[in-house]
Amino acid sequence: MPKLNHKNYARLSTNILLVFIGGMLLGGCGDAANSTSSSQASPPTLADVGGWESRWLNSLPCSPPCWEGIIPGKTTVREAQNLLKSNSFVTSVKIRNGISGSIYWESNNVGFGLGDALFDSSEQIIKAIRPGFRPNKLTLGDVISHFGEPGHVSVGTTWGGNSVFYSTIFYYLDKGFSIYYSLADSKPGVYDKNIVINWVTFFGPDIKALELDGVKNPTLIPWQSSKGFDYYCKIATCFDYGELNKK
Repeated sequence: MPKLNHKNYARLSTNILLVFIGGMLLGGCGDAANSTSSSQASPPTLADVGGWESRWLNSLPCSPPCWEGIIPGKTTVREAQNLLKSNSFVTSVKIRNGISGSIYWESNNVGFGLGDALFDSSEQIIKAIRPGFRPNKLTLGDVISHFGEPGHVSVGTTWGGNSVFYSTIFYYLDKGFSIYYSLADSKPGVYDKNIVINWVTFFGPDIKALELDGVKNPTLIPWQSSKGFDYYCKIATCFDYGELNKK
């Protein structure tokens, strides 16, 4: 079974500190099952702000893995750019080119920050979407109450600055998204449903799209709600920087 790439976790752990200083904003999308075009989604209004983080949980107006009408594996870069530009919350939509490109955006209407949609430049099709949340607005329990328990998890530790980061990704492969949780200098035990999720990545039917998100060859372990970080880390044979730091 392939091992989790901890260097990518280190990059993710650093990014999380930068991204969540600004905060990020989630929204709904067009009906993925019935839409033939991602342009059918309706932009959110200011009335949606109070429940912004919960709209996707309630499949408003569609179910994951789509977000704001952007459907991983279907929506083109041009379509996604137009959808974001038409969104009343989104500003400064830009494209960062390269072998792996991204559309990134800001929102200044209600004080939120960054988000991005990732694509393979050779295909010009969106592969993964990383909208975020205001701090402390989404818990593991919120996701479980709407979609059930995750099917798999992957875990890892990284050393960043003066802290050890214990990272867990919960996978909903049948729904096409994953949720990321990272804790500094405190190893998780059994995962409480009240833990706060740092961000969600929508990747659609192809888990390899997560490589664009920095997650390569994760060791996917079947989820057991009664087990904690040490159990999963032992199966994944992940290196525990926290134990090294004690020596």
